[in-house]
Amino acid sequence: MKKEWLNKLLNIRTEEQKPVFLMMCFSFFIGLSLTFYFTASNAIFVKHFQPSMIPVSFIASGVLVYLSWLSFAWIDQRSPLARQVTLKFLFVFISVLAISIGVWVSDAGWLIFIMYTWVRVMVYITLVNFWGMAGRIFNIRQGKRIFGLISAGEVVSIIIGYFSIPLILKFIKAPDLLFLASASLLVCLILVLLIFRAFPEKLSSTPAVNSPKKPAASTEWTYRKLVRKPYFLMISLMALLPIFGYLFVDFLFLAQTKAEFANNPENIAGFLGIFLGSVAVLELLLKLLSGRFLNRYGLRPSMLSLPLILLVSIFLAAVFGTLYGTIGLFFAFISLARLFERSIRGAVYEPAFQLLYQPVPAEQRLPFQNQIEVIPKASGTVLTGVVIL
Repeated sequence: MKKEWLNKLLNIRTEEQKPVFLMMCFSFFIGLSLTFYFTASNAIFVKHFQPSMIPVSFIASGVLVYLSWLSFAWIDQRSPLARQVTLKFLFVFISVLAISIGVWVSDAGWLIFIMYTWVRVMVYITLVNFWGMAGRIFNIRQGKRIFGLISAGEVVSIIIGYFSIPLILKFIKAPDLLFLASASLLVCLILVLLIFRAFPEKLSSTPAVNSPKKPAASTEWTYRKLVRKPYFLMISLMALLPIFGYLFVDFLFLAQTKAEFANNPENIAGFLGIFLGSVAVLELLLKLLSGRFLNRYGLRPSMLSLPLILLVSIFLAAVFGTLYGTIGLFFAFISLARLFERSIRGAVYEPAFQLLYQPVPAEQRLPFQNQIEVIPKASGTVLTGVVIL
């Protein structure tokens, strides 16, 4: 009876308990790693560099994400899905651990720039592969109910991580948070192995080189040909255009945070912990409702939610900043835009956006998703950096 009550509360079925639990755990540790890494990298970067270097980092991160995709695309064509995902998480773990050790040993400017820039590569690899696995385990009907729920694990870890940061900083320095991110990524790697062992049928795939018919399919599914198809083109634009809003808000938020907190990394990290923890609480509350909302009303309202809320909040910040300058209330409006951007995007927009990949044939879904997540988003990141400069 307790299980039936819990299943009803979470809007899942008995046979879905195990995959939902494992994917929520996976999401939890992805969120924890990103929380610690994001806080440390932002606090350290803001201390060492002027805001004018933030758009330079945007440009560099767009290039790095694209190069990462090119490198892994070669492996993806020659490896089964289990090996692809395992190698990617192993790469992220080793790279973050190396950065953590480097920053702990030295505070060289070039190393801190790489540390801050690397977060977008880390987000790209972890989240694309998480959603790629989720798309294989759950079908489109299940996804409407479950995608918001499984990503709630990330939000819970973000709440715990951010609210614990002010306490943790009483015992360690901001750069030491990078080691906590590395430990969380190691747990993610272990969970990848467990999930592939638990659901081998749903997650199995055959390397492209093993089938004589695959080369033609892989050629057909290149971005240059796909972008001519209306469905692919529209998804590309939906991936590209919001990037301008995200990054402008991110730039203004970090620039104002540096000014408000006198360039002190521990104070900045403490503020980010409290603020982003509060954002995550709102996101979690929305996630508990988003599955039912998406299942009942469909994709259109969910996809419209983010651009509409960003339009209102950024317009208010623009009007107030133009009339009164960048004083305290301007920072409040920018913070409000950051709050809406993160909570609505994570709770409503992203789960709905991931459903757009479900009509794609299973064997082509992850390459399709990778191209959408890399080419439009990386291009948008570079363009936004250039515009801000």
